[in-house]
Order: sequence, then C-alpha cells, then structure tokens
Amino acid sequence: AGRDAAPAAVPAFEIRGLAGPQLQDFDLTLHRGEIVGLTGLLGSGYERVLHHLFGAVPALRGSLRAGRESLELAGQTPAAAVRAGLAFLPGDRQGASGAGGLPVLDNFLVPDLARFVRGGRLDWRRMREHAGGLATRHRVRPVDLDMKLSSLSGGNAQKVLLAKWLDIAPRLLLLEEPTQGVD
Repeated sequence: AGRDAAPAAVPAFEIRGLAGPQLQDFDLTLHRGEIVGLTGLLGSGYERVLHHLFGAVPALRGSLRAGRESLELAGQTPAAAVRAGLAFLPGDRQGASGAGGLPVLDNFLVPDLARFVRGGRLDWRRMREHAGGLATRHRVRPVDLDMKLSSLSGGNAQKVLLAKWLDIAPRLLLLEEPTQGVD
C-alpha cells in the first residue's frame, strides 16, 4: 500500500489516429517484445492496419512514433517503412509477399540487395553464400536457391519470406495471416 507503482515501460511504438478507407482513428501502443494480434469482422478495417502502417495501401492520416522518430502515415511508402525499421509479410504469399516466379535466391535477398553490390556490380558469390546460410538456418527444404518460390510447399515458401525480413533485423515485424497455408 505504501509503495509507488513501478514506472510504466516506455512504449516502443505508438500508432495514433490511423485512418483510411473503412478505418477511423485507430490507436495502439506497443512495448518492446510484445506480440499483438488484430482481429475483427471482415470489412471492419482491422485487415487494413498493417497495410497502412507499411505504406502498401495509403493511409488518410495517422502517425507512427518509434522512440524519438515519428512517421506520418498519410505519405508512408514501403521504402520509407523499411528505412524506419518496419517489415511486412502480407498474407498473399505468392502475390504480395514474394515473387512466385523468381528463384528462392532472389526472394531471400530482395529487401537489402544493395549490400551485395561491389564496384557497381552484384557479387553473386556472396549472394549465394548468404542465401544458402539463410536457407540452412531457417530449415528451408529443399535447399535449392534456383528453385522458383512457387515450387516450394506453403510452409517452406513462408520460411523463405519470413527469413528475408528477419535478415534485415526489423524493429517492428508486421505479419498478416502468418500461418495461412502452413501445415
């Protein structure tokens, strides 16, 4: 009774006033290490929140505060979101999450291809070594970097797509239907 309450942890992310088609004034505070799930009735707008945060679908207004940084979500683009430390894995694995017609190698490295450029050229040896390490570490089967993403099972395709985002160490990982199609 005589003790002071412990100070509240400083939020890692604060979403304020997010609005878009079918979504009005969405607020959410996230603390480091939290895992939060969103759900609701179809058409209620919950399914658009992640798309708006990442800039995949333009928001009408809102802000995302991460520490001292603040992003205006009305002008958010996926490139700006990645620079701010966000990663988004949409539910549409073959269409929006990855490029089903491209090899596993390309799907692994898309978010940060620039790190493999040396002297204005892609360092294919380093790319293959890095992607092979990701495939092994995330237990992708089969480990065939030249195989098209669409040829993998749903679970192995999901491993590739999740690994590509984990590889850039995002500050906030946005997952839409992460277990969809996974046995």
